[in-house]
Amino acid sequence: MKTRLFRTLRSLGLFIALTALINGCSIDANNNELTDADRLGEELEDVIESHDITNVSIYLLNTNSQGDIYYVLRHDRESFILEDQFIQVEEIYYNLGKLVKYEKRLESRPNYLVLYFDIHR
Repeated sequence: MKTRLFRTLRSLGLFIALTALINGCSIDANNNELTDADRLGEELEDVIESHDITNVSIYLLNTNSQGDIYYVLRHDRESFILEDQFIQVEEIYYNLGKLVKYEKRLESRPNYLVLYFDIHR
């Protein structure tokens, strides 16, 4: 009797574990919601294509010992690669989820973007 009960409980436990695993995978596979970084990547891709943008300038948020907050220029009008949620300049990848704002500079050739990142958030 104990052996039959043990086999039944073991089978039930295995069934529950497999069901949870299958449901967990299907929830992840069906999650089509875009993150903020995904949306920004798509938005920037549209801006880049529609304005023939070839370079970016990147500023990073910084603070000094007095607590002053300011941006520091990290890249000035350099070429880039946009890859989904990231923008690559030289060998550095910047997560678009950390992008605070961007500006289009279209008054001089080549057109470029100015990107402001808060890498500490």
